Amino acid sequence: RDRSVSRGLGDVYKRQSLKVTQERLKEIEDESYILSDGEMSAEFRQFLSDYRIEVRVWKHPRTNFDYVFYTRDLQVANLSINLKKGGNSAIQIVKQLFDL
Repeated sequence: RDRSVSRGLGDVYKRQSLKVTQERLKEIEDESYILSDGEMSAEFRQFLSDYRIEVRVWKHPRTNFDYVFYTRDLQVANLSINLKKGGNSAIQIVKQLFDL
């Protein structure tokens, strides 16, 4: 997890998705695994489906984020968030990350 002093919601909102190459996305997929449906709320799962966003568990060696989100057009964002209990706040954060 990010150990910086300030970890308020504003810090998450300042993050943005990054555009990556197909090769980099393949590396991320190889280093991560797909979440089961039980690991996130039904509402969040439906939101991801509606916006065609994929999410995987990913323990990045430098940042140690829990999840990586990506779109078909190679936009990628990673963060730690409670996907099971986050509900609307998790949806709002991901919308902000991908400028939806």
